Amino acid sequence: MEVKTALLVAYGGGHVPMIAPVMRELEARGIACTAMALTTGYRKACQLGLKPLGYRDFAHLVPERERVLAWGRALLGGNSHPDVDEEESLWYLGVNYAQWVRELGEAGAAKRYAERGRTGFHPLEFMTAVVRQLAPDIVVVTNSPRTEAAATEAAVCLGIPSLSMTDLFVDATDPYCYRPVHADRITVLSPSVKQAMVEAGMAAQRLVVTGNPAFDTLRAPEVIRQARVLRESLGWMQQRVILFAGHREELPRTPPAWQNQGFGTEVQEWLHRWVQSHADDALVTRYHPSEWHLYPMLPPGPRLHCSAPSVEPLHPLLLASDIVVVQTSTVGLEAALAGKRTICLKFAPSVREASYNYADLGLAEGVDSWAELDAALACPRSAPLVDPADFYVGSSAERVAKLVMELGRRGPGASAE
Repeated sequence: MEVKTALLVAYGGGHVPMIAPVMRELEARGIACTAMALTTGYRKACQLGLKPLGYRDFAHLVPERERVLAWGRALLGGNSHPDVDEEESLWYLGVNYAQWVRELGEAGAAKRYAERGRTGFHPLEFMTAVVRQLAPDIVVVTNSPRTEAAATEAAVCLGIPSLSMTDLFVDATDPYCYRPVHADRITVLSPSVKQAMVEAGMAAQRLVVTGNPAFDTLRAPEVIRQARVLRESLGWMQQRVILFAGHREELPRTPPAWQNQGFGTEVQEWLHRWVQSHADDALVTRYHPSEWHLYPMLPPGPRLHCSAPSVEPLHPLLLASDIVVVQTSTVGLEAALAGKRTICLKFAPSVREASYNYADLGLAEGVDSWAELDAALACPRSAPLVDPADFYVGSSAERVAKLVMELGRRGPGASAE
């Protein structure tokens, strides 16, 4: 079957950059693409020049719409975000909750939400209706759960070929490996990731090494130019720029003071004090796209900058930096691939509990305390050498697009060569 149409679905500001370059590659091949960008991903998709759809664009497929909107309003408190339109939030929350009500009854849905919150959403009925209406020749998602997992399952149930892109170092401990339904093809970052997933019990013929399409622009001349312009606009051509790319800590054993935004806030305050006492340094803070609005702003200062993910693209900022400080964020890998000196905060709870960290992978320096962070920043070092070619930087989107075309021709369930 010739591929003529594709549906691409992604959550959030971190994963939409994976589908955007693939979508452009497919459109260059004459494929009509529809992007469904969810939650904070909608604004990111618009920023990247896409014309995305959301839940509200398929409201006509929703039964009992007034009740669905009422459930959405009831759940909106604590689930709103400045980068997500309120109407979209109402439909997103209401549609997902409505499926629980149909499956479990009102009391059961309330109990499920109290236990799992949004993390338990799996809107299979809704996404089946969406996929059936659009009738694409192929469905492309990333490895996010909830709506993306439901889109994959809907495609499989409807006999439509599907492809899922993973973003980082998936291994045998990752819940993704144990989902009950997987896409016909799964793209992975590197040969080592493929091997780890095979060891977790996944079929080797389902896995294809392509790298992450979101990383393709790391070496693009235009992004390098944008980075230079950014430094000039901040007046930091002579400064050493430290970027802290943080995220919240949610693990049960996290100390109370570090729960949620506590750890990132403490890192930000520590780095702020460092920059105040080191006139040749400047600080940028940038938090996860779904969380940035929850952190306190840095005070105004000539060597301080708060980066809003919905406004400022990551890669120019990353290339404008000299040192990148991370926990487990994807930004750590991107920094290493961009040739930046990367410092991994190994004392962060998320890093301690992770099955891998960038320092142990040889992509970053690891520090185990504030004192070690102080020593690392005080001592000039070169970044570890990482070959972008090992991760197909610059050609990942093309590889995925070719795989999409091939999979579409073979049909769902076809074996890889």
